[in-house]
Amino acid sequence: MELAKRIREHRERLGMSQADLAKAVFVTRNTISNWETNRTYPDVQSLLILSNLFGVSIDSLVKEDSRKMQDALAAGAKKMARLGVVMMAFGLARLVWVIMGIVSICPAEHHRLSRFSTGSIANRHRPRHGSAPRPAPAQEL
Repeated sequence: MELAKRIREHRERLGMSQADLAKAVFVTRNTISNWETNRTYPDVQSLLILSNLFGVSIDSLVKEDSRKMQDALAAGAKKMARLGVVMMAFGLARLVWVIMGIVSICPAEHHRLSRFSTGSIANRHRPRHGSAPRPAPAQEL
């Protein structure tokens, strides 16, 4: 039997409405409805209150559902791992896109730098063989 059915059976055995149980457990009536329809599970604190109210152990409430909870947690972990891989792929694609954008903004600068790729940076601004202007002859006073 599932936890949802157990909660409903114990509530009905005590003659409580969902609203009455919600007040006793300090949750909303909608939360009780979600528990009884297997949409959500109660948290640990709520399970403790339910077990005291129903006069049963927590183990007897969740015993058969523990495997389902473990399976749900494992499925969630796998989903998060896949999401992480997808996020990393998008991040890498964005990085490549940004780098390509930077390179395409300055194609002339890239071309100018590639012309001088064989020399050192210090030699790039020196005049080439004999192309420097000659100093003016000294004037006599």
